[in-house]
Amino acid sequence: FAVANGQQYVGSDYPVATRKVLAELTAKPPTPTVRRTKLRPKTVLDKRLAKGARSYPRIIGAPGVVPTAAQTRLQSVRVRVTIKAAASGGHLELAPSNSRLDRDGVSIAITKGTTTRTVEVSPGDYGRLRVRATAATVRVTVTVVGHANVT
Repeated sequence: FAVANGQQYVGSDYPVATRKVLAELTAKPPTPTVRRTKLRPKTVLDKRLAKGARSYPRIIGAPGVVPTAAQTRLQSVRVRVTIKAAASGGHLELAPSNSRLDRDGVSIAITKGTTTRTVEVSPGDYGRLRVRATAATVRVTVTVVGHANVT
């Protein structure tokens, strides 16, 4: 096994060093800090989604969104979501593109009228986000507004 201490790894092939690192980590666990970066708002999705429909906007690496270089120790991407619906019912799911349906990600209830929420999400494969409406047909706008990295 390996014990992570920042970017350094100590293998169990040297048990004395491993015990020492474990003792140090137990006595004073590392405290990560989160650095939040605001971005110029960039709309990555603006379309109607029918019940069950999915869309996969790119939130990392495309022009104007989270730069590829920011993927190091990326904790989340902050997005502003606006939902316009003629009727209430169901939810809008925002999740990593390769994640399990209805289990991973963030759900926002669909209510009649316009709803705007700012949420933090994790990107999936190729920097993409899955956006899915579960019940009503809605107009969805997703705007990338920032990201958070662990330092």
